[in-house]
Amino acid sequence: STINMTTIANGSAVDTQANAITANGTLDTAIDTVSTGRATIGALLSRFEYRGDVIDSSVENLQAATSVIMDVDIAAEQSNLVSKQVLTEASIAALAQANQMKSSLLSLVR
Repeated sequence: STINMTTIANGSAVDTQANAITANGTLDTAIDTVSTGRATIGALLSRFEYRGDVIDSSVENLQAATSVIMDVDIAAEQSNLVSKQVLTEASIAALAQANQMKSSLLSLVR
């Protein structure tokens, strides 16, 4: 139900006790409706703020990860890669020599 605030202000809606009681009930209902609406809006705002905080945190984490990736020293990492490749090739060569020595030793035993 609705109430015309101008009518109440002019006094014609509360000219009798019955009309005053009715107007008071209508005002109570209007206040309850506004309070419920405010609570709903407050809850929605709280959810939006929470989601905004989650998004801010995600953006911050992505920026940190991007910084780690972009700040890699390419020259140092290239040097590490070459060093590891040389060690791998040396290990393969040593293993091949060991296998060849094993074959030579077996030939001697025969």
